[in-house]
Amino acid sequence: MPAIKNWYKTVYQRLFHLDDRLLLIIAGSIAGICSGLAAVVLRLSLESVLEWLHPFRHYGWAFIFPAVGALLSSFYLEKIAREGAGHGVPEVIYSVSRYGGLLRFRSSYSRLISSFLTIGSGGSAGPEAPVVMSGSAIGSSIAKFLSLNDRQRITLVGCGTAGAIASIFNAPIAGLVFSIEVILGEWKFVNIIPIAIAAVAGAQVSQAIIPERVLFFHQPFQVGFPDVLACLCLAVVTAMISVLFTKVLRQTGKIAKKSAFPLWGRAFIGGCTVGIIGMFMPVVLAEGYSFIQSMISGTFSMGLFLAFVAVFAKIFATAMTLGWGGVRRNFCSLPSYWKPYRDCFS
Repeated sequence: MPAIKNWYKTVYQRLFHLDDRLLLIIAGSIAGICSGLAAVVLRLSLESVLEWLHPFRHYGWAFIFPAVGALLSSFYLEKIAREGAGHGVPEVIYSVSRYGGLLRFRSSYSRLISSFLTIGSGGSAGPEAPVVMSGSAIGSSIAKFLSLNDRQRITLVGCGTAGAIASIFNAPIAGLVFSIEVILGEWKFVNIIPIAIAAVAGAQVSQAIIPERVLFFHQPFQVGFPDVLACLCLAVVTAMISVLFTKVLRQTGKIAKKSAFPLWGRAFIGGCTVGIIGMFMPVVLAEGYSFIQSMISGTFSMGLFLAFVAVFAKIFATAMTLGWGGVRRNFCSLPSYWKPYRDCFS
C-alpha cells in the first residue's frame, strides 16, 4: 500500500508540472474515451431491449410498456439515485455558467440508467441529453480527482460532452461544435484543442466497438439552387416546430405539476398515453432513429399526410414522456458540500 501511494503521489505531482495545455489534452482525452464508452453502452443496451420487446408490440396490452418504464425511471431517480429528474442539458449549462462545472459523479450513470428504462420501454425521448449529462459528469469528476480549478473543470466538462455526442452519432465535428456552442457558450483557443481531441477519442471508441453500425447512412447527392431554397424553407418550418415543441413541453409539465397525482402516478399516466398513441402510430415510440434512417434511404412507407400528423403526435408523445414522467426544471447535480444549493429548486 505505501508503495502504491508513493507511486500515485509521484505521478500526480508530475502531471501538475506539465504545461497546462498538455494536462488538459491528457485529461480531456480520458474524459472523451470514458464518455464515449458510456454512450456506446447506452446505445447497445437500447438496441438490445427494443429488439427484444419488438415481437410483443402487436399485443393489445403492449401499451403498458412505456408506463412501466417511466414508472421505474422516476422511482430510480427519486428513491435510489436521489436525483430530481431534469432534461439534462439545462442542468449542465447552469452548472458551467454558475458553479464552474461542478457535477456529481452519480450523474455519470444515473441518467443512463433512467434513459435506458424510459426509452428502452418505448418512451418517446432521445438518448442525447442523458449522454451529455453523463459525459459532463465524467469530465467534472476527472477534474475533481485531479483538483483542477474552475476554468480547467469547465474545459473537461466540454470534453466529456464532446466525446459523448461524437460517440453516439459518430460525428466528432458535431461533438466539438455542440460542446463549445451550447455547453460552454464561447470559442476559446485553450478549449478548442482538448475538446476536439476528446471528440475524436469518443468517435474512435464507437468505431472500435461497433464499426459496422453507423447511425445514419446516406446516399451520394448533388446540391443545386432548388435544394438550397428547399433547405431555407425547411429551416423556417423546423424552427417554428421547435418553438411549438418547447411550449407544449412547458405547458404539459405545468399541468402535470398541478395535478393531484403522485410522482409515480404521473409517470404511469404519461407512459400509458404514449403507449396508446404508439399502438396506432409506432413512429412516436423510443428515439425514432430507425424511422429517420428509413426516410434517408427512401423506404419510409407513410404518406405525406400521415408524416405530417406523426410530427405533432411525436411532439405530444415526447411532452407526455418528459412532462408527465416526473421531469421538472430542477438542478440537483451539485456536490454535497454546496449546502445552500444541495436541495433542488424550481
